[in-house]
Amino acid sequence: LDRAPVALPRPDVLLHGVRSLRLRYLDATGNWQRGWPPAGATATTLPRAVAVTVQLDRLSGPLQWLFVLP
Repeated sequence: LDRAPVALPRPDVLLHGVRSLRLRYLDATGNWQRGWPPAGATATTLPRAVAVTVQLDRLSGPLQWLFVLP
């Protein structure tokens, strides 16, 4: 929802101990991009997939998810 013009955003902690978070986006040609939309693409084009990598303080290795978009 949109907040009132004078309201300040309230930060919420979703997960403690996050050391790093990386998002990558798979474009139509099969190349991974660091940001979306990539240069030259329209904002209405969706990536084919989104890869999320999270490194937590309490784990020795990263957690990885791959979300394939329609």
